[in-house]
Amino acid sequence: MYRRERFVAAGLAVTLSVTACRGTPELRASDPDRSTLRIGVGQVASSAGLGLRQLVQPLTIEGLASFPDDGHPRPWLAKDWAVSSDGVALTVNLVPDAKFHDGTPLTGALVAQALQATLPDTMGPTLEDVDGVSAPNDHQVIVRFRRPSPFILDLLEVPIPKPGAPTVGTGAYVLPDPKSLTELRGNVNYYLGRPAIDRVVVTTFPSVRAAWAELLRGRIDMLWDVGTDALESLETSTNVSMFTYTRRYQYILAFNTMSGALQSRVLRRALNMAVDKAALVREALNGRGLVSTGPVWPHNSAYRADFPAFRFDSQAAAAALSDKRDAGHGAGRLHFTCLVPPDAVNERIALVLKQQFAAVGVDMSIEEVSMDRIVDALKNRRFDAALIEGVSGPTLLRPYQLWHSKGAANPGGLGGASMDVALDRIRHAASDDEYARAVASLQQTTVDDPPAIFLTWIQRSRAVSKRFMVPSTEPGRDIMATFRLWQPVTEAPRASQQ
Repeated sequence: MYRRERFVAAGLAVTLSVTACRGTPELRASDPDRSTLRIGVGQVASSAGLGLRQLVQPLTIEGLASFPDDGHPRPWLAKDWAVSSDGVALTVNLVPDAKFHDGTPLTGALVAQALQATLPDTMGPTLEDVDGVSAPNDHQVIVRFRRPSPFILDLLEVPIPKPGAPTVGTGAYVLPDPKSLTELRGNVNYYLGRPAIDRVVVTTFPSVRAAWAELLRGRIDMLWDVGTDALESLETSTNVSMFTYTRRYQYILAFNTMSGALQSRVLRRALNMAVDKAALVREALNGRGLVSTGPVWPHNSAYRADFPAFRFDSQAAAAALSDKRDAGHGAGRLHFTCLVPPDAVNERIALVLKQQFAAVGVDMSIEEVSMDRIVDALKNRRFDAALIEGVSGPTLLRPYQLWHSKGAANPGGLGGASMDVALDRIRHAASDDEYARAVASLQQTTVDDPPAIFLTWIQRSRAVSKRFMVPSTEPGRDIMATFRLWQPVTEAPRASQQ
C-alpha cells in the first residue's frame, strides 16, 4: 500500500487537476438523506488515486497514536506506552476491544506484522535504527532500537492496516468496495461507538469552482478543500460554515544545489533575502498563509521563535549578488528556471517570486510541468529550482524524510551533505537537551547553506453545509479530526438558489 513512489508524491503533495469521474450519478438537492454526507473534491491528485486516498485513509485506517500540533503523541490504538530507561525499547499496550472491519480482533501479533510491512516505506534510512518488532502477547507490541533516538515515538503515527488487506483497518468508516474510494459506510462495530453519519459519498469535479457551485446549490454537503478563489463567495453563504486550518505542509522553492550558479551558498542566501514572504502571502494567497522560516513546524515543542532565519532585505540581496559577479563568478544577470505545477495558486506564487527576484537583478523563468515530471526531475537532478508543497510537521521525522538525501519522501534531488549531518544529529539525539540543540542546528544549517526558500505554511478551509453539526476543535485544527462525531441537524436550512 505504501510504495515508495506513493510516499514521495504524498510528501511533496502537489495538487494536480484531473477530469471528473465519469458515470457519476446525478446529484439532487431535494430531500437529501440526513444520514449521508456528500463530499465534493475538486482538482485531486491523479497518481494512483492519491488525492482521494488522503481523504479516505484517515477515516478507515488508524495509527497507534495521533499527533497534535506540538508533535507529542496521544493514545489511539495504543492505550499507552513506555520507553525503557536506556531509550532503546518501546512497549506499546493496545486498546481492548478494537477490531478490524472484517471482525478480526486487533492483536499484538497483527500489529507487529503491520509495522514490519509498513516501516520500511515510511522510515527511510532511520529503519536502520530498528532492531526488531515483537508481540509478547495479544495486547502488547515491543519495538526495539539499536540506539536511542527521538524517532522511536514518531513511529507511533504509522497506519495499521490488517496484514494482507491494505484497505481494511479499525477506523470509524469502512470501504464497502476496496477498488473504489468514492463511498464509505459507518463502522457499526467501531470500538469507540458507531459514527452518527452512516454513509459518505465522494464525488470528484474538474475544478474546485465546479464543486463549490454544487455546494451552494445544496447538491453536495461539503467541499473538501476550498481554494483561495472560492473563499469570498462561500463566506457570504448563509447555508455553509467555513473552517480554516493550517496544514502541516508548506510552499517551498527547492534548489538543486548541484546546478550551475546555484551551487553557491552565497547566491542561495541572497535569493532567500530577496523574497518578501509577507507580500507573497498577501498578493498570491489572498492573506491565506503563514510566513515560514525553515523546515521546523512552528507548533512543534522544539521550535523557538528566536531561531536564526532570513529577513527580507532586497538591498543586501542585490549587494551580495553584485559582489558575487565582481568576484568573477559569472557575468551579467543570474538566470535560472523554476518548475511549477500547473494550477492557479502555484502560478501566482511563481509570478510574485519572479517579480521579487527581478528587483534584485535575477531572472527566473517559469516552466509549468506535471507533478510526475517534477518528481522525475528531482530524482535525476535535472532542474534548477522547483516549487513544491512539502510535508514538514508535526514531528521532525517528516522533514527528515523529505530533506535527508536517503529520506523516504526525498526523490533524490533535495537537500545536501550539510542537511544530512544536521538531520542525523536530530535522529541520534540521546537526551531532550541534545535534541533541542540538534533542532536549532538544523535551522542554522538552512540559513548557512540553504537547500531552498521556505515560503509559507499552507492554510486551507473546508466548507460544510449547516445540515450538519461540526463539533468545535482547537483553533487552527482540521475539523476532520472529529469527523466521527459529526451529526445531521434536525432542521436543515433551505438550499441556496445560486
